[in-house]
Amino acid sequence: MKRITFVIGLVLLSGPGVRFHDRLGTADSLMRLIWLIVVACSFFPRTLFAGDRLSERSTEELLTRVENGKVQGPWILLELGRRKDPRIALVMKKTAVRYECATRRFLREADPSGKSEQVPENVYEFRRQEEPVEFAAKQVAARLGYKEHFDEIVAGLSSKDGKHRLRCIDALGDIGDRAAIAPLFRSGLLDDDGTPDAVDDRQSNRYSASARQALIKLIPDEAVRQSVKTSHQLKERRSALKQWWRKNKAKYEKLEYGKDRVREESKAD
Repeated sequence: MKRITFVIGLVLLSGPGVRFHDRLGTADSLMRLIWLIVVACSFFPRTLFAGDRLSERSTEELLTRVENGKVQGPWILLELGRRKDPRIALVMKKTAVRYECATRRFLREADPSGKSEQVPENVYEFRRQEEPVEFAAKQVAARLGYKEHFDEIVAGLSSKDGKHRLRCIDALGDIGDRAAIAPLFRSGLLDDDGTPDAVDDRQSNRYSASARQALIKLIPDEAVRQSVKTSHQLKERRSALKQWWRKNKAKYEKLEYGKDRVREESKAD
């Protein structure tokens, strides 16, 4: 909605058919230009620079906002996930449960029978706004020790919802637990078609590319990671990963969640 408002304001302020290079010296064109700058300055800081502003906020302040339900998008949750604070894990768990319960309640009220073939329009809008937040809470909770959410994200690798599948692939790389290596290889995402089901080439390439990026973050072998990063041939990148997997399959096939984490420096206040 904000983007639409900005575009409309941009059109109105610039004026249809107004050529600034012809009228740059007039008072009218200068006023339009000033208002255009004002609108841009008021819009962009809330979007492009939201992450920078959050990184400057204290953990205490962000936790308070989350606990009070003042979460507009997943950014606050993801920022908290990068910090070292023992309180964050429990807050993320409670947030994930809260959003999951709210989703179930909303869907139950929208379709009490659960058998409607036509999905109500408000359901799409609800999912668009709430699902990213719910998923971010589960992603951070999985990163901070909650196995049930890790297992849920792993299960999403075979989701029929392509957008959700991509979200799960990226999340496993971010969570940084090497127990995700085996599911990523077993999922078929690195096969020729790139997915467990039939999709077009463009979509399968997106799955495959996301899976490679996740595995680059998880695989401990630096030589293999560099080979995958620098190779210009898709076939060579897949081959390097599969060759590594054949050599290390026995070690990672039965690796339990929480037994081997990627080392990283989390932000502390």
